[in-house]
Amino acid sequence: MANNTKIAEIKVEVIVTENNIESIMNAAIEGGIGYWAHVIKTGEKWNLKTKGLYTYEWATNLLLNGETIEFVDRENEEKCWSLNLEKLLKGIELNFKNRPHDINIENASEPTGDSIIQYALFESIVYS
Repeated sequence: MANNTKIAEIKVEVIVTENNIESIMNAAIEGGIGYWAHVIKTGEKWNLKTKGLYTYEWATNLLLNGETIEFVDRENEEKCWSLNLEKLLKGIELNFKNRPHDINIENASEPTGDSIIQYALFESIVYS
């Protein structure tokens, strides 16, 4: 005899490391968000990127150093969004709350990276 009476609300604390951020950015930039957006890799901060460094590695470095990275819509270049570390952490939190089946940030998959970036930028899944 099961019913849906609320018993309790359990909150989980998650430690997010620099490696987790890099894993998420790798999954997102190297494939996850590719169907709806890409990183804008122009400007002063992108001119400082070390040759041979992957885009996701530099984007991770920028975020971890308090910088913002920009994304542009694949179909409408007038649609741009800014991501900073605070937003990314909020995206991770929302992904944990709304997609508990897909929370591996240690080795993030492309769908995980995509979802986290969408939650970070829009607070919901907009593109699917």
